[in-house]
Amino acid sequence: MTVDNDNDDEDDDLDDVDIDDDIDNNDDDIDNNDDDNTDNITSGSPRCGDKRPHSSTVSAPRWRKPVKVHVTTGAKPKAGDYEIAVQKVLGEAIPLYRGYLSLVTPYPGPIDEMRWAKKCWKDSCEECETRMAYNDEIIKLVSVTAPMPTAR
Repeated sequence: MTVDNDNDDEDDDLDDVDIDDDIDNNDDDIDNNDDDNTDNITSGSPRCGDKRPHSSTVSAPRWRKPVKVHVTTGAKPKAGDYEIAVQKVLGEAIPLYRGYLSLVTPYPGPIDEMRWAKKCWKDSCEECETRMAYNDEIIKLVSVTAPMPTAR
């Protein structure tokens, strides 16, 4: 009978191993399925428990704010109140805006005026190889300082 008890113990041990192996195999299958699913995900969202990368590791450059070097005195903004980089972009944006005035209409409505000024600013930033956000004063500088020359 002792032999039978040893066999029963061995069978119990084998059964335990089989159950543990099945559990481990199921865990591997779940992990493998997760890996397969992450290849199909195109969003940059991390999985549960993963952390997002720091903003410094993100490759897309951010649009920076224009920096004022002088305080605006009076009601009108001046290009000289801003840093040199802003002045260079304005130097490109104002002629582009004048082009819109001469090509489309010399008297745009307020919506077109705003849209053109923003587009000219973005195109000028691209031309100057910089990424600088616009603000209300910048848009005003682009659109107001670009009057059409009068006919003589």
